[in-house]
Amino acid sequence: MKKAHLRLSKGESVTDCAFALGYSNVSHFIKAYKSIYKETPKAMQKNTI
Repeated sequence: MKKAHLRLSKGESVTDCAFALGYSNVSHFIKAYKSIYKETPKAMQKNTI
């Protein structure tokens, strides 16, 4: 998830990030990300911009 966080903070799309990290289902990636960071990947991107 640290790699995901870094990629997302650089502006990579949630879908591209999920697939690049081996997730075949984007919603599973979002759920896993949220369980660690307590917010969705998209919300994190909005908060860092």
